[in-house]
Amino acid sequence: MPDTFLAKSPVRMNDRSKGKMLKRKTKNKKQTNRCNSVIKRGESLKMPRLESTRRPVELNNIKHESQANHSDILDAMKQVKFQLKLFVEKERNRVVFAEAGSDFIDTFFSFLTLPMGTIVRILNNNLESESRVIGSFSTLYTSVKNLDSGLLWSDECKQMLLSPRNSAEADCLQLKLNLDDSAPGTYFICEDWGCSRNSSAFLSTYCTTRCSCGKLMNRGITVSVTPNVKNVQHKGGVFAREIESYIESPLTEAFLCDGADRVAIIQSKVGSLADTQTCRDRETTEDAMTIKLIVQKSSNKVLFALAEKNFEEFLFSFLTIPLGGITRLLSGNISVGSVSNLYQSVSSLNSKCNIKSQEVKMLLNFQLAPLHFCKNQIFCLNEAKAPLYYCLSDKRYAESIGCLVEYRVDCNYELKCTPLTLKNPKFEEEYARSNEMFMVTDDLVVSPFSAIASISIMQQLKIYPSDVEEQVVRIGMEEALKILKASFESTAALTNAFSSDLLLKKQLTKEEH
Repeated sequence: MPDTFLAKSPVRMNDRSKGKMLKRKTKNKKQTNRCNSVIKRGESLKMPRLESTRRPVELNNIKHESQANHSDILDAMKQVKFQLKLFVEKERNRVVFAEAGSDFIDTFFSFLTLPMGTIVRILNNNLESESRVIGSFSTLYTSVKNLDSGLLWSDECKQMLLSPRNSAEADCLQLKLNLDDSAPGTYFICEDWGCSRNSSAFLSTYCTTRCSCGKLMNRGITVSVTPNVKNVQHKGGVFAREIESYIESPLTEAFLCDGADRVAIIQSKVGSLADTQTCRDRETTEDAMTIKLIVQKSSNKVLFALAEKNFEEFLFSFLTIPLGGITRLLSGNISVGSVSNLYQSVSSLNSKCNIKSQEVKMLLNFQLAPLHFCKNQIFCLNEAKAPLYYCLSDKRYAESIGCLVEYRVDCNYELKCTPLTLKNPKFEEEYARSNEMFMVTDDLVVSPFSAIASISIMQQLKIYPSDVEEQVVRIGMEEALKILKASFESTAALTNAFSSDLLLKKQLTKEEH
């Protein structure tokens, strides 16, 4: 019966019914208190307590609830304001430096933890069209959004690319202003409560995932954030230590330094990637991916590329890499904006002990979120360990309000502690299901190959077939870094990445003739 009908037509209850309801409420309250008392007896660690719905909720309802709660959080975030003291050079009308508290610095540094897919989504939702373009990342994101889900292993694979999780999610939830709009900290278990009490139970970050029993994992659970012990030991913000006034002079120095010096400084702090080993074995470098570039001979411009799914997945994985990770991969050699300066400032502040030691490792040595690693990724990226949660419930009741904790509890005849494994929506570390050829445009729009689409591109650019040639390119570490850099800085990523190689081949061809 619809909830609206029940609301308009309340049912009268006799004394016997009221007594049963009161008894049920008392039983639930005792069960919740029992779980809470067990948690309090645990160690002084970060132990989130999760409260579940009493009965399975329809998928539409759970989405509506999550969106409503998340909307309230976003509205509250919009009310957050920081107090800054700006020192401005009047003649040139520019900010020389600013004084701010650790809360503002925390939000500032959290930019480095955001995956690129999250950054593109935030800009798309909040800025005008001209201001939200980040090189070719914007068009890559849109092409993934428009891609047929049937080409991927599951709908969740697309969600992982469009709304990638943050490996520093737990820390960012403690920020005064968290820019991530993807409802972090939310998990789902099987709609069948009994399934979550089994020894092989699963946990998911998406409400559309199918459990091993075949039912939807749409029972929403939200992790309640508790104060972190490391923040108690060192008072202050999430990343920065507490001081009366935080002067951003290291940032100012970074903003004014020369680009070449900036690269040298970052390389000295985090090392060069010249000796970085790829995730492929060095013995199998002959099997490295290759693509076919369709190039306009007269202008040396790449029209599009033909590639297999390994290159497609390699491009898709760009959306899961944190901003700080891209900066480190490129050794700070990014000419767009002040990202390299921000990354360098973390190293500068760390040397002055203004940032907590554990957080420095997270900001400088980035990690992918759990389960976001792709085997077709050329860069050797570290993945954060998947969290292991335990479902604490009462053995005596088939459906009871349980708790989700991060540690195993010694159970008795009443309590049961069941480990929950985070379910991986990918298959064999791959996002894409289809083995067909894909077409990648110069600005990284990915789509299944179509002869009609390729002809349409040449017609739109008014290019004659006689002015087109095909070149085969091998993608190794050097080429991968060039594509990543060009994707961040340009809307002609493939042309910029391979321009020098194409010119060299063109010169060699002329010499041969």
